Formats: sequence, C-alpha cells, structure tokens
Amino acid sequence: MATSGRRRGGRRLGRVLAWIAGSLLALVVVGLVAREVSPWPSALLVRMAFDAGGRQANDALFGRVPPGVQSLVDEPYLVDEPVAKLDVHWPTAPAADPRGRPAIIWFHGGAFLSGSKAQLVNYLRILAAEGYVVVAPDYGLAPGTHYPQALRQALAAVAHVARHAPRLGIDPSRIFVAGDSAGAQLAAQLAIVRDDPAYARAVGVDLPPGLPALRGTILFCGPHDLRLVDFDGAFGGFMETVLWSYFGRRDFHADPRLST
Repeated sequence: MATSGRRRGGRRLGRVLAWIAGSLLALVVVGLVAREVSPWPSALLVRMAFDAGGRQANDALFGRVPPGVQSLVDEPYLVDEPVAKLDVHWPTAPAADPRGRPAIIWFHGGAFLSGSKAQLVNYLRILAAEGYVVVAPDYGLAPGTHYPQALRQALAAVAHVARHAPRLGIDPSRIFVAGDSAGAQLAAQLAIVRDDPAYARAVGVDLPPGLPALRGTILFCGPHDLRLVDFDGAFGGFMETVLWSYFGRRDFHADPRLST
C-alpha cells in the first residue's frame, strides 16, 4: 500500500509539474505574441529597469544635499491632467537680486517610457542650493501617452512657471530649460518650437499663452536626430520599443514627424 501511495503521489506531482511547465510555456508564447502587436510588454520591462536605477541614483545623493533648501511638491500646472504636476526647489536664504532668482526647469529622462520628478529630487536640491529656483515637471509617459503630448505638457509647464514667477521668487527674464536623456530632447524641442512657428505647426503643437522667452538651454545626453539611430546595432531593439511606444505606431519609420 505504501508503494501504491508513493506512485499516486508521484503521478500527482508529475501532473502539477506538467501544468506549471505548460503554464510557463503559455506565458512565454503570449509574451512573444504580445511583443509583436503591442509595445507594452517590452516598455514595461524598460520602465522597471530604468525606474530602479533612477531611485538608486536619487538615494545615493541623499547625503550630499546641502541644508537650507525648501521645496514645493506636486503643484498642478494643468488642472485637467493628473500627471501634470511639478516640484519647485529653492534656497531658504533671501535672494540677492530683488527681481528674483534664475529658474532652471528640468525635465527628467527615462526614454519617454519611465522616470519621474521624484527620481531627481536630491540632484535638483543640490542644484537649487547654488542659488537657483529649480522646477521639475512630470509629463505623460509612453506607451500610455503619444507624441507630441509630452511636448505640449512641457510647454504648459514653462508657461505656468512664467505666470507664477513672482510667487515662486523667479526672475521671468532668466528662465532656462534643461533635461537629461529624453528630458534633454524635450527641452531642446521646446526651445525650437518657442522661436519657430513653422516648426511648431510641423510638430503639431500650439504655443500656450504667456510662454516666456528662454535665456538658454542645458542639455545632457539627449537624442536629437532620430534619423541617426542604428536599428541594426546593439540598441536597435531598445530603440524600436521606445519609438513604437512614443509615436504610437508599429511603423514609426513611416511617420513624417520622425524627422522633425
């Protein structure tokens, strides 16, 4: 009887293992199929990896933040869009210039798929301690948001900062836009759109009222000419995911906006 019980137990275990193996195979097949019809599976993997790195980098800077910096968190800059919020960081000491401090509006990176203002808090507080008002907007991420919505939101954030410059202690004649990676691309495109109406029309955005003249741009490691991407290279698959997600179409190569 003991032998018979062991045999029955072995058959049950075999069925369980077969079910697990079948389920894992089905998940792999579904994942492979999903990658061909939607950018979401690959985009979420990129988001998980990049967000983990962003949080780690932010945590590593915690001990380097000087004292004497205060922050305003989650101020809406578009009331009808939940993601459209920004943080403001500035020194607690009075500004030397009665017109206010220069402002740096910094757009976070993350390949348009990930990242947030929260992952830059400590770096931007370090920057603010040097005498700046540093503004960090969030914007919609792909694949949930498609181009040029993030650019529209970036323009709205800059216009909001200019309208509220006195309250935020900002000199409106000294506003800079900045960013890293995807944020650098946003900042550069924003600056061009601001001064080139024909380009704004080609991109498909309207300039919000109150958009100020910009004093300058600060760009770190941004992609500025997507026509130069080597899709057969080591990062080709990654860039396929990014651009499919950002432009909202599998055949993004045929999108005329890719070259704008």
